[in-house]
Amino acid sequence: MSSDKNNRRRPWRHPRNRKVVLPYRTAAAIAVMEMGIRDYRVIAQAVGLSPQEVQRIDRAEDEPVRLLSTLGIPSGEYFKLEKEVRCPKCHARVVLAPCVACHSVSYSTSG
Repeated sequence: MSSDKNNRRRPWRHPRNRKVVLPYRTAAAIAVMEMGIRDYRVIAQAVGLSPQEVQRIDRAEDEPVRLLSTLGIPSGEYFKLEKEVRCPKCHARVVLAPCVACHSVSYSTSG
């Protein structure tokens, strides 16, 4: 089994807020949503969840999901997707979320 698959089965911890511990796929779904993708079916296929699970994540009913939604995906954190998606900002086909090009540009110009 590849290490990518193992990482996707482990919980993901926010590097600056240890209270935020989520399943890898949940954090990946939030990263895809932060890119601007809103279609639950597209997000679900990209991260390996059902559209109903993505909808539940989007409602941010769980405390860790709410915290991550508020904090955002930190700079330098990327999630390997199971299926590529098209970035709505730069239109690149990406297999990492958030989009490496857009995410690095937004952080290099902010601040």
